[in-house]
Amino acid sequence: MDEQFYYDYLKQDAAGDKKAAKKAIGQFVSSFRSYSEKKEWTNSFLNRRKTHNKKIRHELFEFVVFPVLEKGFQEDDPKCRFWLGCMIQNLFSARRLHEKISFLGGTELLLRAHAIDPKSEEIRCQLLKKIIEGFDYCDHEWPAGLLIDETDDRETMLSEVRFARQLDANGNFATRLAEFESRIEQYFNQEYFVR
Repeated sequence: MDEQFYYDYLKQDAAGDKKAAKKAIGQFVSSFRSYSEKKEWTNSFLNRRKTHNKKIRHELFEFVVFPVLEKGFQEDDPKCRFWLGCMIQNLFSARRLHEKISFLGGTELLLRAHAIDPKSEEIRCQLLKKIIEGFDYCDHEWPAGLLIDETDDRETMLSEVRFARQLDANGNFATRLAEFESRIEQYFNQEYFVR
């Protein structure tokens, strides 16, 4: 692997030269000679990332990062499941790769990572963030109602709030969780709501 091509890619990308950036990332991806090189580089790359959910260049994801994460996913590696959950936007853009992990969503991947390693702060924080984002989407049209599947019921939704409270060890989202819980109660008690 020749990492200079990666630095060339970053330079060309920052300069806005798309053609040169594409060429450099292609050269970088082609420079890998083994899975172990991909694994070593991927682990280093992911450990340096400051923004978990930022999409990465598709060639880099498909040919270097994803093969490492997919193997770890199959081996129940919580860190690989964590990173796949964080990179869900890359997976949404690559259906055939997403299919290899059964089209699992970001929250489900993070839940599975947390189940394997419940003591990981990084996993706990990212999972809580993803759950809160889901709640925000669910009630963003409030007071008109909640955006839920017809299979969702009051108790299931309240259990999700209880789980989020367990994850929220510092109480940073206590007010938001209380608000969402109240909206669930109001929604399911509305006369217009018919199952």
